Amino acid sequence: MKKIKQLPSLLSDALSLENVNLLARALDLDPDDDFGPNDNKSTRLQKIHQFAKQRVFLFNYLIESHNVASHLPIADYIHLLMLMYPVFETDEITKRFIEIYADENGLYTVTNKETQARMLQEHYKKTNDENAFFDFIAERLPQIRDYPFLHPSHQSEIPLPTPPTQTNRPPKEETIYVDFDININPADVENVYQVTAVSDAGQTQNISRQSLPNNESFQDSLTMLQSLFVDEESVKKLGEMIHDFLFPPEVTRLFTKVKAQNENVRIRINIYGESLELHQIPWEYCRFDEEYFATDLSTPIVRFIPTFQEAASLHTPEQMRVLVALSSPADQSPINLEKESARIQKALAPLERNGKIDLKIQEHMTNDDLIDEFMDFQPHIFHFVGHGGTKENGEGFILLEDWEGNAAEFDAEDMMTLVKTTNGATKLIIFAACESGVAGAGAEGAKNGGFMGMGPRILKEVPAVIAMQYVVPQETAFDFTKNMYAALAKGEPLDRAVTRSRIRVFLKGKDKVFWGTPVLFMRSPDGKIW
Repeated sequence: MKKIKQLPSLLSDALSLENVNLLARALDLDPDDDFGPNDNKSTRLQKIHQFAKQRVFLFNYLIESHNVASHLPIADYIHLLMLMYPVFETDEITKRFIEIYADENGLYTVTNKETQARMLQEHYKKTNDENAFFDFIAERLPQIRDYPFLHPSHQSEIPLPTPPTQTNRPPKEETIYVDFDININPADVENVYQVTAVSDAGQTQNISRQSLPNNESFQDSLTMLQSLFVDEESVKKLGEMIHDFLFPPEVTRLFTKVKAQNENVRIRINIYGESLELHQIPWEYCRFDEEYFATDLSTPIVRFIPTFQEAASLHTPEQMRVLVALSSPADQSPINLEKESARIQKALAPLERNGKIDLKIQEHMTNDDLIDEFMDFQPHIFHFVGHGGTKENGEGFILLEDWEGNAAEFDAEDMMTLVKTTNGATKLIIFAACESGVAGAGAEGAKNGGFMGMGPRILKEVPAVIAMQYVVPQETAFDFTKNMYAALAKGEPLDRAVTRSRIRVFLKGKDKVFWGTPVLFMRSPDGKIW
């Protein structure tokens, strides 16, 4: 039976240094502040380990460790669940231990609680009745049934209670971000752009003229990313080329100054003008010094769309009205709506039980249905799952269903008009459609040009939009959505919640690629949902 002290060694053999740092961030550690400059991978894992034990974060430690390396035998550490929550009184462990070992030559005299818990699991393994051990834990800690990797034979469809509050965990301070705006304007030469930056600490004095990468490696990486065939190394190189464009020397100097003065800096990509090619660049993969900005909680990346409207706050009533629309037109590639609906229901069930949301899900959504739901339900969040695309002129649309079940286009202008009927109630729109995140994307998008995508356009009417810029694997979309809603329920600002979700997708994914597919468009000043 493995001991908790063996876990760092197990992880060290399986993880890269980059993944170790992401594991640290997932546990609210800052690699820059909490690790020394000379700390190697093993030293960092030991510090993570000690932090988790001291703060009673062992449950999160196990979960995040599994996300990092799902092939590792994390289930061997189930006994630690008995040691990490106040619901397990020490006499409960001892009582069960004595019941089993009382007749075994004085073993009942063992008093170390970790040893007792470890030996209990060992006993149940030897007797092929580990289910009983799991049930003993689940009676007092029922939310572990959410994590089937701990015991695959115990998956429950019963609604789960809220995890117990860890009273010894210090209260979390509100995260305050400073905006760092990178402004991109078309120049008077094809493929050349004027790049400047501004923040509270000042602005760049000169305009940097930057050319978008046009080499074969860059174009191939974009093509492969869109078709799901890109590899991790290509994405890293793509991110480094994106960084070189966004951060010319003068912008880099200003950013370094701002970051030295502020722990949390929100990077806002401000695109001016109707430049289609700029909106097709996956800025979320920007990478420097072997780190992605968008997988660091201190540097979320937001696409900011300048408008004449005053920036609206995302603050909303205590209970959020969430409308989920699912569509699978008969003349398009099929989507298993029943499965997708069940996934969303499961992901949002804890928030619904806690009264955080009033959830309404409708499959086979038609245009008329959507209009009625917006006018009657007045959703704070609208979440669409289905197909999206572009017209020949580059205008973005989503596909609902007509009365015969075939595709019915609902474009960006329609959505903007519909949102206005809620009188400002709708604060966030989520498009889980393959082309909804890019202005004018699609097979003919690059030829047509224009600033026409669903996400960017309707940001003029709502404070924030989340959309997929490329085709995204269903598992990635589900994990991202589930973790984002969970972070929002904890009171995280939207940009921080999105970044947390990126980190989790990155840690869980085998290829380390698709975490950057979701795009956050936001013009809210603080990103607060509730």
